[in-house]
Amino acid sequence: MASRFSVRAVTKKLPLSYNFVSGLNISSVCNHVQSRAFHRSFKYPALANYQHLALFASEKCFSRSYTSTVAFDPLSLEYGPNKEATVKVALQPYSLVISKSNKNTSGSGETYEFPYSFLRDSCRCSSCVHSTNYQKLFSSARVPPKIKPVSVKLEHGIDNRVELVVEWKGLGLHEDKTSIEKIESRFGTIESNPSSASSAPSSSPSADANNHVSRFNVDWLVSNSPLPNKTETQAVRPYNTGPRTLWDGEMYSKVFEKVDYSEFMETKSGYERVLKTLGEYGLAFLKNIPNEKSYSEKLISKFGPIMHTFYGKSWDVISKKQSENIAYTDLYLGLHMDLCYFSTPPGIQMLSCLENTTLGGESIFVDSFKAANIMKKVFPKETEILTKVDVPFHYDHYPFTFMYNRHKTISFDKNNEVSKVFYAPMFQAPLKFSSSEECNSFLDAFSKFEDIIYNNKLFFETKLENGTAVLFHNTRVLHSRRSFDSSSGNRHFLGAYLAIDDFNNQLRLLYHSPNK
Repeated sequence: MASRFSVRAVTKKLPLSYNFVSGLNISSVCNHVQSRAFHRSFKYPALANYQHLALFASEKCFSRSYTSTVAFDPLSLEYGPNKEATVKVALQPYSLVISKSNKNTSGSGETYEFPYSFLRDSCRCSSCVHSTNYQKLFSSARVPPKIKPVSVKLEHGIDNRVELVVEWKGLGLHEDKTSIEKIESRFGTIESNPSSASSAPSSSPSADANNHVSRFNVDWLVSNSPLPNKTETQAVRPYNTGPRTLWDGEMYSKVFEKVDYSEFMETKSGYERVLKTLGEYGLAFLKNIPNEKSYSEKLISKFGPIMHTFYGKSWDVISKKQSENIAYTDLYLGLHMDLCYFSTPPGIQMLSCLENTTLGGESIFVDSFKAANIMKKVFPKETEILTKVDVPFHYDHYPFTFMYNRHKTISFDKNNEVSKVFYAPMFQAPLKFSSSEECNSFLDAFSKFEDIIYNNKLFFETKLENGTAVLFHNTRVLHSRRSFDSSSGNRHFLGAYLAIDDFNNQLRLLYHSPNK
């Protein structure tokens, strides 16, 4: 039988009565009640910063109120061996509040707030997170900042734990803007180094006629609460490492060349040509590399010692089943940077093609510094948001590897020039903010930035063939790969990293020599 609870709100008009059974239908209530004159601050601590609305299954939410009686099955659940613990949920216009209490401990318990946009972005179902490599399958930019669920309820899960079950209308996401097919439908086909690539599947959950349902272990939500304050200093661009030219696809195609491996390894002019190109544009190519692993490792070692990671000294990129990394599949791989979950990610990345006879799999590169400059000119306020909010990244393969770090999406140096960009949606951990407003503002700014980097006028596309290699600045140049048909042939790349300090050392030696 439905219980009766007092729902109080500060308003100059008499509130209406609402009936709910088995959870709350939020959209209709919030849309209606928001139109009322809710304009006083609230005394309940977790709601103190909200000036709009609160629906809370409690009798002591506000100090001054008019009362309306509401009949519904409460969003409250007891659990534990002796039912000593209780979880309650309160609904707000753009967030919900979870309260945990225990009869055996004193005090009112713990309270956590979760923006609805955060909940949709943090869904852990197999359509949203890859089932074997645990990497995110859609970008946060697709989450509507002011999304509201269709329904919310609490259920008993496994091991006597409590689950929050949230239903969204449809997928609860904006249309995917990052697949190659969507990009080309918006901006036209890519003309720089055109190729016969196979069409790329979406990197996001497949749409269907049913509403999307997200299930959260409440303990997991609490441990990933998004709203604590976080601060971090900005990075500064390395001093005097030569000229830097920002480019789009058309501009880079004019300077594009592949330097011969022997010339690079054996002559000063060949080495300096690659060094200058990589330093100025963040992207350089080589050709005629002998088809043995050691020759590729010697290539990147020319700049300095190879940076060892948990992948090893170097690593093989081969499509395989049950992959521990999304790069080891034949799926479309969206724009990203590597190892953003490191405090200091690799500065230079090498991908050397040992064999490639498959259909598709073309590589796409974007100068994120160019995109960040466009963002700063067109959306200055949103750019400022991206320079202040820490985005968490992780590589969660417990009990073997658990890497975690936070970075600003865009950083500027003391000269107000772009110094770093961190963008890797598939390795993004649950976001954390200081308020619901900050959460929604960030998602709006992040979406605008993603629109810019996925404008294919910024794309430089080429297919790496046997004996070719690419070197690129990992925290400047975004890289992507079209899907490929793994049954059409073999595809084997060798990858390795170089620390940015070792690379910048070579640039400084070049530009500070007595003859420069």
